[in-house]
Amino acid sequence: MIDKEFKSYFKLKTPDTIHIYHDGHITKLNFEALKNVKYRYHNKNGDIYNICACDLFEIDKRKQGVSNDKVTAHTVESGYDANNIVTYSHAASRKKYTYPDGTIRTYGKFYHPQKGTNYRLVTYEKGSGKTLIVKMPDQLNKTIGDQKIVFNFTKTARRYCGPEHFAGFIGVLAEIEYTNIKSGGSCEKDGTSFPSVKHINGQSIDTNYLGDNIKDQKVIDALHNFGFTEILRGKNKKAFNHASDGGKLHNNHLHSGEFVGKYR
Repeated sequence: MIDKEFKSYFKLKTPDTIHIYHDGHITKLNFEALKNVKYRYHNKNGDIYNICACDLFEIDKRKQGVSNDKVTAHTVESGYDANNIVTYSHAASRKKYTYPDGTIRTYGKFYHPQKGTNYRLVTYEKGSGKTLIVKMPDQLNKTIGDQKIVFNFTKTARRYCGPEHFAGFIGVLAEIEYTNIKSGGSCEKDGTSFPSVKHINGQSIDTNYLGDNIKDQKVIDALHNFGFTEILRGKNKKAFNHASDGGKLHNNHLHSGEFVGKYR
């Protein structure tokens, strides 16, 4: 914890820090020339806590992915760099292919509950310009006064996120205080996000359900409070406030995207 006497000092003297407030607000940050971003949380009593520091990366923007789902295996389009094929350690059936024009295709086993398909190929074309992402910690387990900020990843390579999106996520974790949050992540270092087409550039993040409607609603309320405007729940889930029907695809996880920060 940072002594309250230094509250104003740290706010003024931290050009590499996003401050996160208990009321859903964050601070703007000039990312120019930064190599990492620090995150600090302000609780309702005015106490300030260092949460983590994350490496910052500039990457090529990705267009929204285009999926191709089939029941049986199919062939990936030729022309990729044969020396740059990625096989995922957490899913041996999954591979990533890079093409000379900057297009990236990821292919592997993925069961789509609405279509009944077993394989998915997602094409991510290179977009226009650059964007910024941070490498999220492998896990968080921070005590902040009488609160906890805790999350762990599922088996996923999507461990990068937009820097402000991650600030909002930290705020959510502080608000809900649950210690069993697991995340399917946001995007990969190159901005792709298999099996999702919409997590590109670290603009969305997935979390598990907690198996209790009251707790799940609290999570959704916190996501809404911290600026996530597209929250998708499963077709078979309760019609939660601030969440839309995301179909059967979201029966096993909550999708949160379209982040719009509230700044102070």
